[in-house]
Amino acid sequence: MKNPDTNKLYTEYSAKYIIIETEVDDFEKGCLPDTREIKHEERIDITAISLKELINKLAEKYYLDIDSVHLSDSYISFSQTEDKEGTAAIKPQIDEWKKGNLNLWLTDYVFCVEKSFVQIELDLEKELA
Repeated sequence: MKNPDTNKLYTEYSAKYIIIETEVDDFEKGCLPDTREIKHEERIDITAISLKELINKLAEKYYLDIDSVHLSDSYISFSQTEDKEGTAAIKPQIDEWKKGNLNLWLTDYVFCVEKSFVQIELDLEKELA
């Protein structure tokens, strides 16, 4: 029988899949739905012990701004304006885009997330040594 004092239950958040969708974003007209396409998708495995930590890990790995995060029950998404190479747009590009001289894309990074509970049995002899 396991000693209940040596078992701990932890919450774990895992991003299991990423879908990157993009569409032309016209400054005057907004996003053009006919240009929407899936740019990339793949299975991933990024885990953290808190939702905040997972968001930070995803933002760091994919170079995303955490101020653009959106949450739901089963996914985390980030949106950012990018240039044709898929790099976050910088101020001079945004200025030209606003004048109608440059195309930029709104890119959504959508991560499918699972929440699970992990039970860890502690070895008290090692912990106290």
